Formats: sequence, C-alpha cells, structure tokens
Amino acid sequence: MELDERERQDYHEEPTTSADSGTTWIVIGFLFWLSDLIAFLAVGFYDIRVGHRFVLTWVVVSAIVGFVMIVGGWMMKRRAQATHHH
Repeated sequence: MELDERERQDYHEEPTTSADSGTTWIVIGFLFWLSDLIAFLAVGFYDIRVGHRFVLTWVVVSAIVGFVMIVGGWMMKRRAQATHHH
C-alpha cells in the first residue's frame, strides 16, 4: 500500500519554530521553580544548616534563571505569533 502525498508529508518532521522554542523555555523555567518549591518543602527554609549559603544561592539563582526563561519564552512565543499573523 502506497501513501499519497499528503500522508507522506504527515510523516516528515517539521522544523522547530520560535513559538515551539518559547514554549520549551517556559516549561523549563517552571521546572526550575518547581524544583525550588520541592527543595523548600523537603528541607525547609530555616532547616538548612550544612551548606546553607550554597543551597540558598542555588535556589535564588535557579529562581532567577527560571524567571528569565519564562519571560524569554513568553516573548519568543509572542514574537512568533505576531509575525505569523502579519
């Protein structure tokens, strides 16, 4: 059984768009935030004794990176949608 042209095109991988990349950045940013939340729930903010500065620095940097990735991804998606509609 042979595939018609439309079915063949369905099997070809499409290139990644800027909107797809933006969504990926947003998801990764939220995963950073989720890992921070899990760290706080598992360990507790005031219960960190050994290496507390390292852990606190890690959590703060992770939260900032997550925020930057979410905002950057949102901007990428918005830009891609703006160029798609015009």
